[in-house]
Amino acid sequence: MIDPAGAIQVAVNGGYIIGTTNLADGKWHHVAAVLEDDGHPDVSEIRLYVDGFEEAYSDVMPATINTSSNSEVLIGTLNGSS
Repeated sequence: MIDPAGAIQVAVNGGYIIGTTNLADGKWHHVAAVLEDDGHPDVSEIRLYVDGFEEAYSDVMPATINTSSNSEVLIGTLNGSS
């Protein structure tokens, strides 16, 4: 996995999508992750946005997303740590 410093990332079930913009620049940013589901949700269908613009992606690993799971959604954590 390519891991550009400070980039927005979404990881689900071993799949991931990683942007390219370094957000660790000491400024506030508006970030969003949108799932454009076609009926078979997959990490590769996630679109990342930074400050209103869609991100270029540095790396993508497709994986199915179970949208009916009772699993927790964690924001701002690393490996599920709090």
